[in-house]
Amino acid sequence: MKESEMNDPTFAIDIRQSKISDVDAINELEKQVFSSKMRYGPSLIMAIINTSLPHLAQTAILKDQNTIVGFIAGEIDSRNPLLGRIITIEVDPKLQHHKIGKQLLLSFERKISDHYSVENLELQVHYENHKAIRFYKKHGFSEVKKLKNYYARKEHAILMHKLLS
Repeated sequence: MKESEMNDPTFAIDIRQSKISDVDAINELEKQVFSSKMRYGPSLIMAIINTSLPHLAQTAILKDQNTIVGFIAGEIDSRNPLLGRIITIEVDPKLQHHKIGKQLLLSFERKISDHYSVENLELQVHYENHKAIRFYKKHGFSEVKKLKNYYARKEHAILMHKLLS
């Protein structure tokens, strides 16, 4: 991608249902976004895509280059069908601040609400990921509580919640 295109916040993307053929590209994207201890890896990405209900794993594609630049996946709480959960959201670091994350999040919220009647969304975010916490707050999420030792390496997370209207 040319530097001038990266500075244009209006370039076009398509958001579509994720496919197994996306796994390698999503895995590469994940390597750019998360530290090695926070990544899912290809086998878990494949499992997420394979087991996701329709509309709950979505990929953002840069239209003119057919390149994967974002991914979001979620689930519905098995004990509370009105509660949805975002498992991961990732955007190519070179293209962050170009509204791709916002478009993925809005598309996911719309689909989980319309297709599954979910009324509430939650997610967990690493307590030191201030950039992500700001992003979620900007899009209507609020901090609920700190989850101590949430991640495998005894690192903390913040539980965040949003009421969908």
